[in-house]
Amino acid sequence: MGPLLYFYVKSVTIKNFKLKRIDYLHFIPFAVHFLYLLLVFHLHGAEYKKEMIINRLVFPGVSNVIVYIVIELFIGIYTIYSLKLNFDFSKKLKDNFSSAERTNLNWLWFILLGFTAKWSSDFVYFIFALFKIGGTEIILSFSKIVLFVFVNYMIYRGFKQPEIFEGLEPESTGKNSLSENVLDSYKLKLRSFMSEQKLFLDPELSLKALSEISEIPQRSLSEVIKIGFGQNFYDFINSYRIEEAKKLLTEPTEDSKSVLEILYEAGFKSKSSFHKAFSKHTGLTPTQFRNSKKAI
Repeated sequence: MGPLLYFYVKSVTIKNFKLKRIDYLHFIPFAVHFLYLLLVFHLHGAEYKKEMIINRLVFPGVSNVIVYIVIELFIGIYTIYSLKLNFDFSKKLKDNFSSAERTNLNWLWFILLGFTAKWSSDFVYFIFALFKIGGTEIILSFSKIVLFVFVNYMIYRGFKQPEIFEGLEPESTGKNSLSENVLDSYKLKLRSFMSEQKLFLDPELSLKALSEISEIPQRSLSEVIKIGFGQNFYDFINSYRIEEAKKLLTEPTEDSKSVLEILYEAGFKSKSSFHKAFSKHTGLTPTQFRNSKKAI
């Protein structure tokens, strides 16, 4: 289960992910465990199997405890690595997309935390059973419920929102490559594109799309935004959207637009993402900002 979870997260977060030959080494513990059970248990008849289970001879003596601890340890290590992989991926999303919906990974966090809860309950069940502590039935039931919910939620999200499984292109591991002059030149060019063409009004604007329109290589563009402006792509685009929203909120028109109308005109897709971004950049809600300008 550990390697499968880890490679599942990799397949979601890395575009066109494929297993390499070296990746199959992760399944050696499973292969050894399965081969042992095949030879010692599965190839025998029903009566022999029944006797082995009753007398606990499948993994005799202390080996049963050792094997279970090793299995739980492996699953725990892979779970931690999977959580770290998703944490890193969530940061990279904000360097590539400007839509809050595209950077929302609650569904994957739910799956990972659900798997963690399942693994934790199994481990607690093992400890309780080992030391003959009461309550093992409740823990086992909880484990099964968690597994049922998390598997069905994963299937549900896959059907409802298949685009979440697109992943990102693997990043280059090279260091910053732009000289100071080139960096400044790209900054001016990017500012010009953003102010004149108002590309930020596109709610689905991505790093790749902006790179193609501005004719700035994608890796260089990411570097310009990170180093030149000190922001990730998500915050960089939203800063322009907020400035546009501020202008719309303070326009002296007879028929003032509603906040909902303004957020769509400024390039946002939802009220929650607009309010969150606006409060982050201004320290006020859109309504508070509008009222403060009226009072001046």
